[in-house]
Amino acid sequence: MCKIVILSNNIEEIKFFCNLIINRLPGIQLSGICSNMEEFDFLVTKTNPNIIIIIICKNIFFDSNDILIYCSSSSKKVSNSRVTQKNSSTQLCISRTDKTNDIIKHVSEFISKHDKRLLRKKIIKLLEAFQYDFKLIGTTYILESILYCYENKSDYIFENLEKNVYPHIAQICHTTIDKVKWSISRATDIMNSRINMSIQKELSDSFNLDFSEKPTAKQLITSIVTKLN
Repeated sequence: MCKIVILSNNIEEIKFFCNLIINRLPGIQLSGICSNMEEFDFLVTKTNPNIIIIIICKNIFFDSNDILIYCSSSSKKVSNSRVTQKNSSTQLCISRTDKTNDIIKHVSEFISKHDKRLLRKKIIKLLEAFQYDFKLIGTTYILESILYCYENKSDYIFENLEKNVYPHIAQICHTTIDKVKWSISRATDIMNSRINMSIQKELSDSFNLDFSEKPTAKQLITSIVTKLN
């Protein structure tokens, strides 16, 4: 779920954005709409949104009136000194002259990329909880495998990693399937050798894993993908 806060004092453009854009995008929760910086700061602090959307009116942030929407995925409060008209991984500026379908596409892609960054961070935390060592390339391959399995979870591709997943990881990481398989097995073996009893019990309860038989990479990937669901 992506939480959004909107800042604008133009009711017609708020209606346009909510009715024509937010309603067409899945997984969106509108946390609040505000018309001034005081309300905006309060809402951002209270709701901690994933995405901040500012429907620009002249002289609020930009001298130009060309910008319709400014999207930011930065957790820091937006201020005049931080807002620029440059697109980046954490912000998006859309012109009033853009067509509605183009605006929907740009905002959807921006939110999708933001969600993927959040998902990657969540998986990294889970792998760290399992005591995986990110100095090992095999841990990176496991991370990419989990992402790929999660994005294609409806196809149950994790049921056959060597056929459905490892070829994709080898392709995006510019290596071979055998190296992917060997590196993941090595990273998992090292994880099993270093994880202590208390962490084993905690993870066994959370992920329904039996550490007495040392979980395989397939079991761990499947458990984490299921947990993410």
